[in-house]
Amino acid sequence: MRHELASALLCFQALDLVLASGFSKMIAASCTYPHEVVRSQMHISGLCCVQCAVWRYSSEVAFSSGTASFSGCVSAIQTVWAQDGIKSLYRGCLTNLCRTTPAAAITFTSFELVSRFLRDWLTVSAK
Repeated sequence: MRHELASALLCFQALDLVLASGFSKMIAASCTYPHEVVRSQMHISGLCCVQCAVWRYSSEVAFSSGTASFSGCVSAIQTVWAQDGIKSLYRGCLTNLCRTTPAAAITFTSFELVSRFLRDWLTVSAK
């Protein structure tokens, strides 16, 4: 079973790898982008969470509608959501996708092609 999967993966061409990795990066980034927005707003406000420790040195962040105060993650989500609904959670997502998708596609494709080359080279040199 494992050998069949490995041989099936080897038949993918470079373009297939670029498209598959780019598409998977777009899906992953779109699913996790609201977290990035809330995390950024919490960072701007001075509310930083690191390994369940919370430091507060300033709990106000400027919004277009005024100043927001966060008391935690849930408060930050509610405040960002109240600003403009679902649109506020995905503001800047397209720019992020344009920046990260090509890098992920190139990285994954390069890794796959180099690992194939090395596997073939080592197989030939071992014989």
